[in-house]
Amino acid sequence: QHSFSDSEKQAFSEHINICLSHDPLVKDLLPLDVNSMDLFEKSSNGLILCKLINVAVVDSIDERALNVKPDMNIYQKSENQNLALNAAKAIGCQVVNIGSQDLIEGRPVLVLGLLWQIIKIQLLGLISLKNVPELVLLLQEGEAMASFMKLNPEVILLRWLNYHLHRAGSKRVVKNFTSDLADSEVYSIVLCRLNPSVCSPILEKDPLERGAHAISNAKLLGANIFIK
Repeated sequence: QHSFSDSEKQAFSEHINICLSHDPLVKDLLPLDVNSMDLFEKSSNGLILCKLINVAVVDSIDERALNVKPDMNIYQKSENQNLALNAAKAIGCQVVNIGSQDLIEGRPVLVLGLLWQIIKIQLLGLISLKNVPELVLLLQEGEAMASFMKLNPEVILLRWLNYHLHRAGSKRVVKNFTSDLADSEVYSIVLCRLNPSVCSPILEKDPLERGAHAISNAKLLGANIFIK
């Protein structure tokens, strides 16, 4: 069995606890203990996955089709997990080499990989004109809003970052969400621009300390943090 990230397990467990805390269908399964294997064990019947998919994209799964009784047999669990896998694929997740049995057995690497895809779709789905009216400022010359909103959400997010960097007078240009953000300078500039009275510039030299400072600033702005 492949090793897995304990920090991912904790972060995803916390996210599920927040998103599904008031859902009566999974109230007996929550809250998940972030320090145990709860995430894998309590996801085995498929209900948590199905509910999270419906949070990411509303009505992806007809919940009337779910098996919901506490003592499900293997076939009922499999039916729920197949509903989850089919819906996950429909909303854009890659589910190759993941079967219902893998999810029932709670194979950590596969469960975490699927959860991250669902959560990413959920979070990127929040990038809309309704939720972020400021998006109108990102339009390029001659660009129609309709065509802009058809862009991949990650492209829109990159444009948003670069807009704030430019407005802050920085020469930095972000082209990806990995190496371009690794030194935390972009976080420092953008977070301080969003709320300079709350966020402080990141001046530390140590990369881990810089990252911790970025997380602290984000928390001050009310962000839910996935990483430690």
